Amino acid sequence: MDATKLVYESFKLFSSVPNSNSAIHMSSGVNWQDASQSIIDLLKTELDMKLTYKNYGRSSGAKIVTDIVSNVEKTLASSKEKISTVIVNGASDGAHILLSHLIDSGKIDTNHDALMLGYSFPFYSTLIKGFDFGYQEYICPENILPSAELVSQKIAEMRPSILVIALPHNPTGIIQSADYYRDVIAAAKRSGTIVIVDRVCLMPWDMDLDLQAVIYDGIVSGSVFVVDSLSKSNSLAGVRIGYILAATQYNDELEEVIRYRNLNPAVFSTPTMAMCKIATLALHKGKSEAKKYKRLLRRYYSRLWLEYPSDFEIPDLLSMFDNTIDNYILDQQKLRRRFDQNCQMTKAMFSADMLKPAIFDGGFNMLLELPQMWTEYESEDQRILAFKYGVCVLTERCFRNSTNEKDVYFIRLSLTLPIEEFYKGLVGLQQYYLTDCGRQLLDCA
Repeated sequence: MDATKLVYESFKLFSSVPNSNSAIHMSSGVNWQDASQSIIDLLKTELDMKLTYKNYGRSSGAKIVTDIVSNVEKTLASSKEKISTVIVNGASDGAHILLSHLIDSGKIDTNHDALMLGYSFPFYSTLIKGFDFGYQEYICPENILPSAELVSQKIAEMRPSILVIALPHNPTGIIQSADYYRDVIAAAKRSGTIVIVDRVCLMPWDMDLDLQAVIYDGIVSGSVFVVDSLSKSNSLAGVRIGYILAATQYNDELEEVIRYRNLNPAVFSTPTMAMCKIATLALHKGKSEAKKYKRLLRRYYSRLWLEYPSDFEIPDLLSMFDNTIDNYILDQQKLRRRFDQNCQMTKAMFSADMLKPAIFDGGFNMLLELPQMWTEYESEDQRILAFKYGVCVLTERCFRNSTNEKDVYFIRLSLTLPIEEFYKGLVGLQQYYLTDCGRQLLDCA
């Protein structure tokens, strides 16, 4: 059974646990917390103002929204070059649109395999195989990403059509240095390899500005594309809003693909997305940078809505601007403290027993790997933990599309859970692996 099916088989297992409502989902990815109140207020305002009833009439998204996203990215990268933003129905939709265009236009060769940097949540293996070309994961024995030198050598030897980089790496949460990704992107460019950077797990505070500049320069050159959304970073999985960042020459081509698929991307929540991008800019470069957008919006406000009927009441979004920025930053700071506390709690409870130190560079995941986690018992352990201890976990087999050659496996821990609930889950893991460690098949009938 491949990793994609194992993920969904795990979800079915979790839902069949007695008293499943009280089970602790220690590997949760998207249904992990309420969205920030500042974001909920923005979404409610969109509905109250009837913005979502209107059609933006542009297949890549409303120009004011795409311009804001593009310019925020440019400011974060401290660049003078322009890029394009194309609105899509979630990052997964963006990846599919991107691959469809690259293949149909002949920009990538399906006779060459695609390469994933490390192994990851199995969406890309399924997506790429669905386009009928090969897929490989480049894994080092320690479950940590191979060095930039080794990756560069691999690219030169393999000459893949596509290199997929999850940033941060999922499930490990690793973010390498800006120099690491600069070398990898340069090696890909020399081999004619298109790089797709998936930032969907990157939290608003994770963005290293030097790394942002490296990726941005790759986009400008036409060799790098970014897919992103608010599904995980802002806990809006049910609101299918995302975007592709691409060199300006790709905008019309990607827009045409969208037009044939669904005429227009999602309308609802795109103004909210634009405000989240402005708030992220404030988080990194100060509120003065964000207020430039307020002045810009005020200056051109009456012109933004000319495409709507003359009786459409111009919504007053500017009155919310300052409070939204302030509250968004406070919400993100509060959430970051939760992540840090859960991470430190894990290290305090397991550090003496872990085979290697837990790494938490970014995103919301970290790995737990203990000597008692024997690969031969991996599926059984998952079942016992769920049914006897009420702790639901995704283990290594849910992420690998290659053979596990180690003697042990890991568990992905999601740091997004409320601290009290996360602690209870850790206690259950500690009880099973470090105290009981009794493995017997359960009757799940």
